Amino acid sequence: MKYFKQALIEQTFHRYLENPAIKIVSFDIFDTLFFRTCGTPSMVFEIMGAHEEVRAWFDTPSSFAHYRRHTERKLKAEGKEVSLAEIYDTLPIPSQQKSRFLEIELQTERDVLVLNPQLERWIDMAYEAGKQIILISDMYLSTQEITSIALSQLKNLHKISHIYVSCEQQKSKATGELFLHVMDDLNIEASQLLHIGDNPNADISIAKSFGIATLYYGLESNEKEAMHHEALYLKEVLPHGNHVRTLSLLCNPYDTALERFYFRLGASLFAPIIWELSHWLLACSHQFGLDKLLFLMREGAIFQHYFQKLYPHIATDRVYASRRSTQFLTLIPDDIGSLKPDTFKGLTLKDLYENFFIPFETSALHAYGDLSYEMLSTLSIEGKPLLEHVQEELNANKKSVNDAFETQKKLLCDYLDTLHVNASSALIDFGGGGSVLKNLHPLFSPKTKPHTSILFYQSMRGYQNLNHEHTLSFLPYNAKTAHALECIARTPDFIEILLNGEYPTTVGYTKSSAQTEYLACNDLSMKTIQNALHAGIESFFSLARDYALPSKTFSREHLALILSRLIELPTHEEVKFLGALEYDEGRGSSHRYTIIQPEQITQVKNQGEEAFYKHFLANPSHMKQHCIWPQGVLTTIHQNFLLPFYGTNTHPNQKVIDTLLEKLDALKPKKIMIYGAGDLFKELLPFLHVRDIHIEAVIDSRAEIQPFISEDFRVLSLEEALRDKKEAIILIASGVYGQSISLLIKKFVHEHTKKMTIISV
Repeated sequence: MKYFKQALIEQTFHRYLENPAIKIVSFDIFDTLFFRTCGTPSMVFEIMGAHEEVRAWFDTPSSFAHYRRHTERKLKAEGKEVSLAEIYDTLPIPSQQKSRFLEIELQTERDVLVLNPQLERWIDMAYEAGKQIILISDMYLSTQEITSIALSQLKNLHKISHIYVSCEQQKSKATGELFLHVMDDLNIEASQLLHIGDNPNADISIAKSFGIATLYYGLESNEKEAMHHEALYLKEVLPHGNHVRTLSLLCNPYDTALERFYFRLGASLFAPIIWELSHWLLACSHQFGLDKLLFLMREGAIFQHYFQKLYPHIATDRVYASRRSTQFLTLIPDDIGSLKPDTFKGLTLKDLYENFFIPFETSALHAYGDLSYEMLSTLSIEGKPLLEHVQEELNANKKSVNDAFETQKKLLCDYLDTLHVNASSALIDFGGGGSVLKNLHPLFSPKTKPHTSILFYQSMRGYQNLNHEHTLSFLPYNAKTAHALECIARTPDFIEILLNGEYPTTVGYTKSSAQTEYLACNDLSMKTIQNALHAGIESFFSLARDYALPSKTFSREHLALILSRLIELPTHEEVKFLGALEYDEGRGSSHRYTIIQPEQITQVKNQGEEAFYKHFLANPSHMKQHCIWPQGVLTTIHQNFLLPFYGTNTHPNQKVIDTLLEKLDALKPKKIMIYGAGDLFKELLPFLHVRDIHIEAVIDSRAEIQPFISEDFRVLSLEEALRDKKEAIILIASGVYGQSISLLIKKFVHEHTKKMTIISV
């Protein structure tokens, strides 16, 4: 309820209710008032296709789904608003099976349809505001069928005065005729009607063209683009749970681009992951007899917080341990000169001394404190590399270093004792190499050492580091996810930044009275980002509980892939905000670096995007040293560069689509007409929706004989589309016939004295 009230879209709805001119509020039904729990509406046919009676006539679920979809499209293309009975009358199945198939489809819809609680609430709000409430739907189901499978769930069904369905009225929203019929039937002006729906064309553009007030109740273009990238990367739409993601996104309360983005990221990506992680941790607790879960900071804070929201009765605690605070356990004072550069990557010279617990203020090298460790071998003092001077100073302090290591080890052991760790406890860390867990394990006695450790994800290095320990990984490492997890392991920076939040890293331990405390570095504030991210997660959790969303709604394999998708196939908006984050390597260094840096962009432009990407694919680990997020840099330069590598270049129309989109992006129109209602038009639609381009009209020569419907658009002849237009932008959705169509339009424009901009290949 809280997230409904705070949502910007609900505040807009409130303003409409306060408008005395609005007398009637109309709601779309499917994907607005009701959601389907399956991935997409057409998945209903896949689910139905698995029914044993359907399998008796169609060999696979997808075979039935193709027949069912094609039959409906064919009938609608004839310009008729079809009913479900008419669809099954046309399907190639025995007549005695037709009514049974119809019953199975209705039952399948009944099983997957869930009420949108926000819009049920809006019906009450509109009724209390004195508005009349109606429903309008372009649908092949009758009012009786819709009531049976969906509307009967409404507690306030009696508050709805009229239900208009296209198959009964033989008029549709897509053509505008159903809106005209409603206004005539209710004897109202367009200005007295508010219509709410999710279809940008049928519910919004068409209604607006009559002067009807509208409220778009669907995903924003940036959200659609992210979902499109996700489907491309996964090669499928997530089969379950998208209704909760969608409603969570619609509850966004923020009005700034930064906050809206991080709310979306929390609601649609991190929330499903943390939701399933929490359920999985409970299952692990039961399976392995764990009586206490110990979450390692910094990521542990967010994991613990949401786990306790779901399971407050399970004992948990936070462990303040980090790479920085446990790294001394891996350092050997006698072998200072042979330290690997990667051990101190990203640290300054001052940080390096602090790692060895040597006061830097008294060092002869104090003036070089801000130099990065990587630079030490490139500079010389008095003819000797600066790194050698450093090694000499460290060697001179070898005894004090050794003493400090022993002291820290004792203090760390004392600190771990205060946590009352035992064999039935479990240490939980982010992953993927498990280095902190590897450092901590030897410090426990045989009686107190936890039998089980848990990582959020585990890379191959993690399996090597912890091969003697019983370690569980939430994100599974298998043939389907191995690439994704290694990708996350190479580029975890912005994921860690967001999960770390405002929590400081632990840099060491001191003794204070009888307590062991941790020393923390001051961190830059991320309050705005964190508040928005957590608001998104909270929104999802609240709705998931309301819907009683079961565990395993999202598979752990899918979650690994949607996380790696964010790295490998990001949207331009994701790169814009995530690329601007700063990281500190998790070692408490004062040295920070931005994920995407200007010099990296320059380097890629100079090298060429394709050459750079090929080099990265051949040497991903080596590239990480110079460019933290190669895919992000490439998307910064060319937002669609990576898309063809994930399948969008396999279609014969793709070159034509790419050319048309390139010209559209250069022109940046707000509205266009499209000439051509064939396959290319259908393939272009998602890209136009993402760009928020309004389609004024769809034109096709076939409409000169009779107007018809394509993808919910009423297709017109050129003359009808341009009748009242003095100027317009027309995109030609054709490759082969583009030139001849262009000549046809130019001739018409010349004869009728109109001004047209033509976009074609």
